[in-house]
Amino acid sequence: MTIAFYEHPFSSYVQKAKTAFYEKGIPFDAKMIDGSEPVASEFAALWPIQRFPVIVDDGRFVFEATGIIEYLEARFPETARLIPADPLLAAEVRMWDRFFDNYVSYPQGRLVYMAIGREPDDGKGGAAWKSMLETSYALLDRRMTDRTWAVGESFSLADCAAAPALLYADWTYPIPERFAAVHAYRRRLLGCPKLRPRVGRGAPLSAPVSAGCTGRPRLAAGEVVPARAHSSSASASVAQEIVPLRDVSRRSMLRARNPQRGSQVSLSASGGGQVAAVLLCAWLAHSQCDFGFCWRRPSDSLCAR
Repeated sequence: MTIAFYEHPFSSYVQKAKTAFYEKGIPFDAKMIDGSEPVASEFAALWPIQRFPVIVDDGRFVFEATGIIEYLEARFPETARLIPADPLLAAEVRMWDRFFDNYVSYPQGRLVYMAIGREPDDGKGGAAWKSMLETSYALLDRRMTDRTWAVGESFSLADCAAAPALLYADWTYPIPERFAAVHAYRRRLLGCPKLRPRVGRGAPLSAPVSAGCTGRPRLAAGEVVPARAHSSSASASVAQEIVPLRDVSRRSMLRARNPQRGSQVSLSASGGGQVAAVLLCAWLAHSQCDFGFCWRRPSDSLCAR
């Protein structure tokens, strides 16, 4: 029986776990948590905590991205190893997995929640969280100066955590140019198709600008990219358009429109607001549907479908 994978595509922790599935070549059945039935009720019954990702494998329930990857290691020992057999190296991999979750993803998430109003503004522009990210960038830069991957000679659980963490962190609080080793590591993580964080049923979340947007043309300012969106709870399809109005340096403006609901939202953003702009496209008018779009800033492209 195929593993059921309960997800939302913009969750960095979903991307972390999904990277492990692709690296190991393990098939799964993606169940989108978008408020529609029957997935919404299934998920609520499985996990009242209401956090994703979670999986169900032949009746066995597993939660949290790290827990899922640990489970896959034990369940499919014949696949590519993400946790080394050497116990000391394994401990180091787990330690750096926690580093990326706790000291990169966590402060990045706080800045985004402040930007979209889900957490109160601290009145200091998120200075404490930005300071934590700056410290993490500096520490990671020293570590990655002569390394390819976070731990050892192979891609591991730690790199599964690093890929989405650094993808979003640089959008939220840009990695200073002086941290060249971090930038190089981030490019390695996002530049190899097999290792990119994924979204939906196999569409890469990110790609270098030189590669374009996974089968779609790159966006130019003002270009409209229509995307068909089909609700899992209704037969009527919804067309959404995401329009990048401006993409200058680290500042972007997007307009999202949902014709079925007659709503349109524009957002000009920088820093954490850039990620908020992308998330807005998913949450527009609380539409309970799958969606598709492409968005680009100078150094990254983003596609979801």
